[in-house]
Amino acid sequence: MHIASEEYNNDFTYKFSLCSNHFKPLARKVLLSNGLTDEFFDQMMSLLICLNKNGPLILKDLVEETALPYPTLSNLIDRGEAINVIERIKSPDDGRARTIQLTNYCEEEIMPKILRAKDQTNEVLTSNLSSIEKSEFITLLGKITDSLKASVK
Repeated sequence: MHIASEEYNNDFTYKFSLCSNHFKPLARKVLLSNGLTDEFFDQMMSLLICLNKNGPLILKDLVEETALPYPTLSNLIDRGEAINVIERIKSPDDGRARTIQLTNYCEEEIMPKILRAKDQTNEVLTSNLSSIEKSEFITLLGKITDSLKASVK
């Protein structure tokens, strides 16, 4: 074994990078197997899941929740409107702001496929974990996410 390889066993950055490299092809494959096209992959999937989970949000809140920069998120919302999965409506709280939400078409036709794909992906990701390990892992991922969010504020 290479001396430096022991160093990588406890290297979080390296391990997260490897996970990301393996996760993206898996997520894409599962989305495609559920009848979704590439346009729903990666950032669009994250955005739609975020809106499904949190309900309508203004752009500022979406930036905080997704950690995507304004220009990227704005382009993503434009693409989502073009394929009829996202709509912008006048905010009931602030007439100057626009609220971003899922369309009825997305809620009825697209989200069930995305959620099914998400469940299938989660099953693959956690297939080697016990119920207790899954629960601990979710807790740890939440803490890591909180640390990452705090580091960019």
